[in-house]
Amino acid sequence: MYQIPELLKFPKLFHAFSTKDDGDLSANFDLESKTVQRRGKFLGKLKLKLDDCIKMQVAHDDEIVEANEELKGISLRDWKKSVNVDGLVTNRNGIFLFLLIADCLPIIFYDPLNKAVGLIHAGWKGADLNIVGKAIKKTTDKTNTAKYLCKFLTKNILSTPTNITVLFVSEITLAIR
Repeated sequence: MYQIPELLKFPKLFHAFSTKDDGDLSANFDLESKTVQRRGKFLGKLKLKLDDCIKMQVAHDDEIVEANEELKGISLRDWKKSVNVDGLVTNRNGIFLFLLIADCLPIIFYDPLNKAVGLIHAGWKGADLNIVGKAIKKTTDKTNTAKYLCKFLTKNILSTPTNITVLFVSEITLAIR
């Protein structure tokens, strides 16, 4: 498990990235039942259950959905019932957003004032369709606090005109609250 030191400064924001030691969580190279077991083991290390999470099935577009209780748990066990989007946002406690990535960027948005979070899959198609801008708009429309929104992406930290921090991460699995 890996955590970004910059994100640990926010005690209300929970995040974790799987590592090679956690095994393949994608089900691309193994039986679904074994993948579900590995996902459960990874989440267990975080004191979470499969039913706490909403897994997004990447659609390679710019659709962003508000995560809610009805979506929890289903897609970590049954791939056919996955949420087919490239972004999830929520301001509800106890909903963990889960994304599997390979060569695209996971983008974490966090509004510490309203405790709103977003998780975006930024592939080239989504980036071309301005998924990041749309996610910021969707999150700030809901909370009305653009100036407090932080967005995190690893290694390169950029400053935008609205004082939003950006930090880039790649090739890891993410669960966020």
